Amino acid sequence: MTSFYTSRSPEETIHCVRDTVYNSRYQREKDLCIKRLLDRVRLDGKRVLEIGCGAGVWTERLARLGAHVTALDLLPHLVDSAEVRLREDKLESRCTFLCGNLADVVPPDARFDFVFFKDVIEHVEDDAAMLRAVRQRMNDNAMLFVSTQNSRSLNFAIEGFWERIVKRNRAWMGWDQTHVRFYTPSSLAAVLAGTGFEVVHRNSAYLIPYRWLTYRLRVPRHEPAWAHAPDHWSDDCWLAGLGWSIHVLAKAAEIPHEPA
Repeated sequence: MTSFYTSRSPEETIHCVRDTVYNSRYQREKDLCIKRLLDRVRLDGKRVLEIGCGAGVWTERLARLGAHVTALDLLPHLVDSAEVRLREDKLESRCTFLCGNLADVVPPDARFDFVFFKDVIEHVEDDAAMLRAVRQRMNDNAMLFVSTQNSRSLNFAIEGFWERIVKRNRAWMGWDQTHVRFYTPSSLAAVLAGTGFEVVHRNSAYLIPYRWLTYRLRVPRHEPAWAHAPDHWSDDCWLAGLGWSIHVLAKAAEIPHEPA
């Protein structure tokens, strides 16, 4: 389990997230892919719901784009850290922080223009129920961003084989053992379509899985720029289905009727 889940002071959590999560070319290149999708959406003055805000890295970025952000997480120490981060950056007036489940802390009649759902859906036991609850709280012309890990990627093929077959770690779930499932681009699109969303743009990151090798060679900080070139070319083409991290921008569509 990655260490930022451990309860600690806001300052320690912020430092941990900066050092262990965002201090890598992998994360910076992934964030560039996400930013390219967000550039397609006007967020200035919009009401944004961020589910799984963590220590507030993207909360800050969304607020700097002019959004009014309602940031939600299950872990109190992460919510506290996000609040401290936004206060230090003098952006707290643009943000509301909530701790708990979406259904418990965000009223069903709340309405948002954009929902940011980064690397969360793979943690959720009932993903369809969560997405239906999200759709219920969105305006009809709203947009949704979702990212997750892809079992159709080369990284899954290599690292999954190494972990599940060679090391016999049948419970391997990627780089975070709190995940409950993997997606493919088609399975993600299907669960979105079944809960009131239509994918309109997509891309992916980390198509060339160099980390599997560099960690075994004990040079984990070696992250070649050339290995991320396909990430830059993945917008709305076949490469968007091949990265370890897949990202989609979806529009709110008609909410399907649940079977009686």
